[in-house]
Amino acid sequence: MFGIGEKYIARLMIKNKIYSSDGQTFESLFSSIMTKYNPNFELVKAYGNLGDKKNDGFDKTTGEYYQVYAPENIEKGSTINDAIAKLENDFQGLYEHWNTLCQIKKFNFVLNDKYKGAPPQVHSKLLELSQKYPHVEFNIITANKLEDTFMNLCEDSIIEIVGCFASPSSQLDYSALTDVINYLMNSKEKHERTEELQVANFEEKISFNKLNQEIACRLRAASYQVGNLETFFKRNSEFAKNEIQKRITECYLAASMSIDKAEDNYSDLVFVKMLDDICPNETEAVKNAALVLASYYFELCDIFEKPNKEDSINDPS
Repeated sequence: MFGIGEKYIARLMIKNKIYSSDGQTFESLFSSIMTKYNPNFELVKAYGNLGDKKNDGFDKTTGEYYQVYAPENIEKGSTINDAIAKLENDFQGLYEHWNTLCQIKKFNFVLNDKYKGAPPQVHSKLLELSQKYPHVEFNIITANKLEDTFMNLCEDSIIEIVGCFASPSSQLDYSALTDVINYLMNSKEKHERTEELQVANFEEKISFNKLNQEIACRLRAASYQVGNLETFFKRNSEFAKNEIQKRITECYLAASMSIDKAEDNYSDLVFVKMLDDICPNETEAVKNAALVLASYYFELCDIFEKPNKEDSINDPS
């Protein structure tokens, strides 16, 4: 049974494979994952001048088709144009050759974006195609989604794809939490939040939990860096996001259970203990990155108590 350390190493290994795979190498990696993930997935092997008739694989039981594109650098202007042209031409070719044989109900454009995100032009082209072919569901599968599929495989399949690996030493920190803290510390860009901070709810929760002003100020300041955290989540797998959320809530619960609720500054003590457990004996820079995580999950109410709305309404003050 894989522990968290083994899962993290497997994740690192598949990410390295994705980063280093272009063209046919990536298509082979995608195929090896899909054949193990879906027993109904069928590869379509290119044959002479006929090629694969624009079909890199499909599931005839559901009418779901896949077309793979893995350029060396998706950010180049010429590559983006090639991606758009391939997307449109391949689907039209697929439709002409396959729709009468097995109706196309879902089309997946598999793009090795190497965790950079698909260009907006690709999303626009998918929307155009969905308007032209309203009976077909169009989707894009990027690196982070392929990683999620891989992480949902059984242990034997994971090892078969990435190879055997040694169990990590208990003295090493193998966790997605390390990844996100390093990202927050080293990010040179400033990413805007996708959603506005709910200031009223944020302040109400600070007051409800009786957090002192020093901690409140640090949480507020950290909340304005949550855009960088959201960018990390978009570029990485659901596995990573779930592991981070699990680790933060575990640290909070452990801290809340280790401190007597009768203490005058109970919430403050819990906060400091939680932050120390997230990144023990670390620098101020690391602690500040951890604060961004704490602020994010504080606002989502994964940590600390959520204000009781009925109490707030009935409170004459």
